[in-house]
Amino acid sequence: MIIIGIDKQVLVTVNMYVNSMFSISEMNMDYSMSIFLRERWIDDRLKYDDTLNITRINLDSSMFNDVWMPDMYILNEKSSDYHEVMVTNKLIHIYPDGTIQHSARVTGSYSCLMHLQKYPFDTQYCKFEVESCKYK
Repeated sequence: MIIIGIDKQVLVTVNMYVNSMFSISEMNMDYSMSIFLRERWIDDRLKYDDTLNITRINLDSSMFNDVWMPDMYILNEKSSDYHEVMVTNKLIHIYPDGTIQHSARVTGSYSCLMHLQKYPFDTQYCKFEVESCKYK
């Protein structure tokens, strides 16, 4: 369904849990890690009455493409993949007030501009940056 003439911004909260960091490369100026990347937003179209005391709906993976998702991307990504061992490592919960929570396990390599003038006695600060590809 397309609604024309409505310019509504959606506030998306993003957080991540670092499962493991397994390489930092000074030569390639990157680092690799496995994370759980989570997004949370409200979609009023998915509100439901909690008459049966259902605290949340867990969507089956076959329905993931039927839910609107934010257009988040990782700015400093070199490469990454969703985990799909045995089953897809993603989940979507829908709460009575229309809140959507999406979580996915991602492993990737991310660029990090390193300043190596004092190598090996320096300190590096590597960012993990996400943003919307359509809205800045």
